[in-house]
Amino acid sequence: MKISRVKYSGFIFLFILAFFLLIVTEILLSGSESLISLRIISLINLSLLIAFILNLIILPGYIIDITLNKPINFYAFFFALYFVLPSLFSFYDKSISNENLSLISFFYLFSFFSFYLGIKKSKIKEIPFLRDKYFSRNEGRALLLICIILIIAIIYYYYWRISENIFFNHAYMYDQRTDLASSIRDVFIQSAQLPLIILLGLLTKVNDNKIAHQGKLLLFSYSIGITFIYTLSSQTRPAITALILLVVSVSFYKHYQLKLVKSFVILFLSIFIVTAIQAQRIALKEKLIMSSNQLSTALDFIINGTLSTISENNYDKSIIRSRAEGSVLFLSDIIDKFDEGYSPLFGKSTLIGLSGIIPRFIYPEKPIVTSPQLVVKGLLNMPLIDDALTMVNQFYVEFGTIGLFLGFLIFGFLMGKYFNYLQGKNSIGPFIFFSFFICQVIQMEQEFVIALLGFIRNSVIIYFIFLILKFIYGVKNKYVFTQ
Repeated sequence: MKISRVKYSGFIFLFILAFFLLIVTEILLSGSESLISLRIISLINLSLLIAFILNLIILPGYIIDITLNKPINFYAFFFALYFVLPSLFSFYDKSISNENLSLISFFYLFSFFSFYLGIKKSKIKEIPFLRDKYFSRNEGRALLLICIILIIAIIYYYYWRISENIFFNHAYMYDQRTDLASSIRDVFIQSAQLPLIILLGLLTKVNDNKIAHQGKLLLFSYSIGITFIYTLSSQTRPAITALILLVVSVSFYKHYQLKLVKSFVILFLSIFIVTAIQAQRIALKEKLIMSSNQLSTALDFIINGTLSTISENNYDKSIIRSRAEGSVLFLSDIIDKFDEGYSPLFGKSTLIGLSGIIPRFIYPEKPIVTSPQLVVKGLLNMPLIDDALTMVNQFYVEFGTIGLFLGFLIFGFLMGKYFNYLQGKNSIGPFIFFSFFICQVIQMEQEFVIALLGFIRNSVIIYFIFLILKFIYGVKNKYVFTQ
C-alpha cells in the first residue's frame, strides 16, 4: 500500500496534535505525576488511532467525507464514536486499571488497522456511491409502497409503546413476548427503523421525477421525525446515526462537500441530542419510568428542562460515564477473566444464540432468547450486567488476539468486495440487503455474528415483498400497454 507524502505528513501532524491535547488534558485533570508509562502508552495508542481516523475522513480543503463514496471513512467515523470516545472516558475517569487500558487501546488500534488492511486488500473501488445509477419506475413504485408500509408500521410501533407506557427506552424492560405479533413488532419493525432511511434515499434515484420527489420529501420528514423520536425516548447512538444516515442518503442524488461550517452544524445537532438525552437520564429516569404519560413528560422536559439540568452540578455524573464506558469496562472484565485462567470461548456463545435468528412462526417453541452479552458473562462467570458486547469484545472473547486480527481483516476484505459487487448492480433489489447490512455494521455496540444473520432474515422478507410488488406493477403496466 502506497501512502502519499501529503497524507503521511498529515498523519504525523494529527498524531502530534492529538497526543499533545490528550497529554495537556491529563495534566489539567490529574497533574503531571499521573503520567506513568502505562498511561502514556495508552495515550500513544489512542493518539495513533485518532490521527489514523482523522487522516482518512478529512480531505484537502478541510472537507469532511463520511459518505458511502469512501466506505472506509464512513466506517471509521462510527468506529471512533463507539470505541475511541468511550476509551477516552475510561482513561480520564480511571475506571479500569492502567494495564488493561493500555491493552484495550492497543486492541482498538490493532482492530481498526486490521479492518483497514482487509478493505484495502479487497481493492475496493472508491467511486461515487449510486451517483450514476437510476432505477426503473416499476422498482421505484414497489419500493415506495414498501417504505410507506414501513413508516406506518413504525408509527404503530411507537403508538404501542406509548399506549403500554414504555416509550422511554430505559423503561422498556419487560418479559419477551413469544407470540407472532409481538415478534414482528419487537424484532422486525424495530430493526427496520434505520435501514428505512437508506431505502428512502434509494427512491431519490428512481428514473421517475414524481417518485424521486416523493422520496426526497419522505426522506427528510422521516429522518427528522425518527431522530426526534429517538431523542425523546433516550436512544443516543441511534439518534446520531439517523442524522448521519440522512447526510449519507442526500449524497446519493446531490453532490456536495461537507465543509467545516456544515460539519459544525451537524456537530452542534449531535451535541444537542446527546445533551438532551443525558439530561433526561440524569433528571427524569425514575420519573419517566413511573410516569403515566412518558411521551408528554419527555417532551415537556426536552423543551423546558434540558439546559438547566446539565448546568447543575448536583447530580451523579458516574451514571452517565458508566453507561458510555460499558463496552470498555466489559472488555476489561474479559481480560481479567483470561488472566484468571479462563480460555477464549471459541464460538460457544455464538452457537448458543443461533436459535434466536429462526423466525417464531417457523419455530413456535423457540425459547426466550438471552442477550448475547449475558450469555458471554454467564460462560465467564461474570455478574449479569447488560453491557454492550461489540465486535471487538466478541472477536476477542471468542478467539483472543488472533480473533481480533482475523475477524476485522476478513470483515474488511468482505465489506470491500461487497461494495465492489454493488457498484455493478442496476436494480434496487441488492441495495435492499445493503440498507440492512450497513445499518447493522455501524451499530457497533451490538453483537455482530448473530445480528448479521438476523439482518439477512429481515432483509429477505423485505426483498420477497419487493419482488411480488415489482411483478404486480410489471403485469399491470403490460396489461395497460396491450389495451
